[in-house]
Amino acid sequence: MGFQLPWKRTKVREEVGKIKETTDHYEFIRQCEKDYKLPHKGFDPFLDHLHTLKYYKKPDYDLLDKIISNLVKNIGAKMEDP
Repeated sequence: MGFQLPWKRTKVREEVGKIKETTDHYEFIRQCEKDYKLPHKGFDPFLDHLHTLKYYKKPDYDLLDKIISNLVKNIGAKMEDP
């Protein structure tokens, strides 16, 4: 999409972890909407679910797939679209 993750340029593993922990992922998605017209509101439930997980907890992939499918449908795209 033309943007880079905030930790992309960092090579030190510990620094990458710190950046990931301190990044406001909701704000990151909102910035993507401003810059790339990515509909952020649909991603909030996705991030909400991820934030409930503990390290060894398996994500609810059916839920995440449903969220992504709804986002794609709401923007008038198809899953096969680039």
